[in-house]
Amino acid sequence: DWTVHIVYGIDPNDDIYVLNLWREQADTDTWIDAQIDLILAHRATGNPIIHWRGESGVIEKAIETTRNKRMQERKCWYDHDALPSIEDIVARCSAFQGRWKRGKVFLPRGVKWTPGLILEMQQFPSSTIDDQCSTLSIIGRDMDETHKAGVPKQHVNAMTYDPQKGLVVTPDFVKAQIEQMKLQDRTKKPDRY
Repeated sequence: DWTVHIVYGIDPNDDIYVLNLWREQADTDTWIDAQIDLILAHRATGNPIIHWRGESGVIEKAIETTRNKRMQERKCWYDHDALPSIEDIVARCSAFQGRWKRGKVFLPRGVKWTPGLILEMQQFPSSTIDDQCSTLSIIGRDMDETHKAGVPKQHVNAMTYDPQKGLVVTPDFVKAQIEQMKLQDRTKKPDRY
């Protein structure tokens, strides 16, 4: 199996912006470091990752100690929790698929991982490769179960996590991330694939 990390933001219209993706067949130490690398990279932009969500299960329980040790060693602490595991991947993916089909998901142009992500989504659920779709399912389930986007009052260019509202992303944050992705047309919202 492949390990997949996806960084995303949600704007006040509940549009999902996939900002970054890491995908590799790697050992636990490598993908934990990749997770921390993503956290640190986004902190360096001034737009930190506020909350990391995974899926509960045997792997999550087995790596908790290792992840905590690496966070300590690298001085990189972040909030992490897991949604309950659901066996049926088609059921898991339905919330994200519904948003995708209604034009509520935006992907960056010109990055190497976008075509592979689109291909996997197009072939789902008939393909045996579904690791990116499985990770996308966490985004859809997370939005349905816990997070509601909103417009924060005090933050102009940031993401915040509010226990009542969930992950909150300002339009300026999304614009800054799109600028960093070096989209071909920077004057409008990115095209949906």
